[in-house]
Amino acid sequence: MNMKSLLRIAHDVLYFMFVTTALILFHTIALMEKLLKMYIITKAELKAMDMSLTVSYGRMKIFLLKYRESLRPIYLVKNNNLLFPMKAEGKQ
Repeated sequence: MNMKSLLRIAHDVLYFMFVTTALILFHTIALMEKLLKMYIITKAELKAMDMSLTVSYGRMKIFLLKYRESLRPIYLVKNNNLLFPMKAEGKQ
Protein backbone atom coordinates (compact mmCIF):
# COMPACT_ATOMS: atom_id res chain seq x y z
CA MET A 1 0.00 0.00 0.00
CA ASN A 2 1.30 3.38 -0.86
CA MET A 3 0.71 6.69 0.87
CA LYS A 4 -2.10 7.84 -1.46
CA SER A 5 -4.27 4.82 -0.73
CA LEU A 6 -3.72 5.18 3.03
CA LEU A 7 -4.71 8.85 2.88
CA ARG A 8 -7.77 7.94 0.81
CA ILE A 9 -8.85 5.32 3.39
CA ALA A 10 -8.28 7.75 6.28
CA HIS A 11 -10.26 10.43 4.45
CA ASP A 12 -13.16 8.03 3.82
CA VAL A 13 -13.22 6.90 7.47
CA LEU A 14 -13.17 10.47 8.79
CA TYR A 15 -15.86 11.52 6.30
CA PHE A 16 -18.07 8.58 7.34
CA MET A 17 -17.61 9.46 11.04
CA PHE A 18 -18.44 13.11 10.37
CA VAL A 19 -21.59 12.28 8.37
CA THR A 20 -22.90 9.78 10.93
CA THR A 21 -22.23 12.20 13.81
CA ALA A 22 -24.03 14.99 11.95
CA LEU A 23 -27.03 12.73 11.26
CA ILE A 24 -27.25 11.61 14.88
CA LEU A 25 -27.09 15.23 16.09
CA PHE A 26 -29.72 16.30 13.54
CA HIS A 27 -32.13 13.57 14.58
CA THR A 28 -31.54 14.28 18.29
CA ILE A 29 -32.23 18.00 17.82
CA ALA A 30 -35.35 17.27 15.76
CA LEU A 31 -36.64 14.89 18.43
CA MET A 32 -35.99 17.43 21.19
CA GLU A 33 -37.83 20.14 19.24
CA LYS A 34 -40.76 17.80 18.69
CA LEU A 35 -40.94 16.90 22.38
CA LEU A 36 -40.67 20.55 23.42
CA LYS A 37 -43.41 21.54 20.99
CA MET A 38 -45.65 18.76 22.29
CA TYR A 39 -45.00 19.85 25.90
CA ILE A 40 -45.91 23.45 25.12
CA ILE A 41 -49.08 22.39 23.29
CA THR A 42 -50.08 20.10 26.16
CA LYS A 43 -49.53 22.85 28.73
CA ALA A 44 -51.55 25.32 26.64
CA GLU A 45 -54.39 22.83 26.34
CA LEU A 46 -54.31 22.31 30.10
CA LYS A 47 -54.56 26.06 30.71
CA ALA A 48 -57.40 26.33 28.21
CA MET A 49 -59.34 23.58 29.96
CA ASP A 50 -58.85 24.81 33.51
CA MET A 51 -57.13 28.06 34.39
CA SER A 52 -56.50 27.16 38.00
CA LEU A 53 -54.54 23.94 37.31
CA THR A 54 -54.95 22.99 40.94
CA VAL A 55 -55.24 19.33 41.75
CA SER A 56 -56.63 18.42 45.11
CA TYR A 57 -57.19 14.84 46.16
CA GLY A 58 -60.84 15.30 47.10
CA ARG A 59 -61.98 17.37 44.10
CA MET A 60 -59.88 16.58 41.11
CA LYS A 61 -60.66 18.67 38.06
CA ILE A 62 -58.13 17.37 35.55
CA PHE A 63 -55.85 14.39 35.55
CA LEU A 64 -54.01 12.25 33.04
CA LEU A 65 -55.30 8.74 32.40
CA LYS A 66 -52.95 7.39 29.75
CA TYR A 67 -51.03 8.38 26.67
CA ARG A 68 -52.09 7.75 23.11
CA GLU A 69 -49.78 6.81 20.26
CA SER A 70 -48.80 10.46 19.76
CA LEU A 71 -47.87 10.83 23.46
CA ARG A 72 -50.66 13.34 24.03
CA PRO A 73 -52.47 12.82 27.33
CA ILE A 74 -56.18 12.22 27.69
CA TYR A 75 -57.71 14.62 30.19
CA LEU A 76 -60.67 13.75 32.35
CA VAL A 77 -62.68 16.72 33.60
CA LYS A 78 -65.16 16.44 36.46
CA ASN A 79 -68.25 18.64 36.71
CA ASN A 80 -68.10 19.22 32.96
CA ASN A 81 -69.12 17.23 29.91
CA LEU A 82 -65.94 15.17 29.65
CA LEU A 83 -66.20 12.16 31.94
CA PHE A 84 -64.59 8.86 31.11
CA PRO A 85 -64.37 5.75 33.27
CA MET A 86 -64.57 7.76 36.49
CA LYS A 87 -67.52 7.77 38.85
CA ALA A 88 -69.01 11.14 39.74
CA GLU A 89 -68.27 12.55 43.19
CA GLY A 90 -70.48 11.09 45.90
CA LYS A 91 -72.38 8.86 43.48
CA GLN A 92 -71.84 5.15 43.17
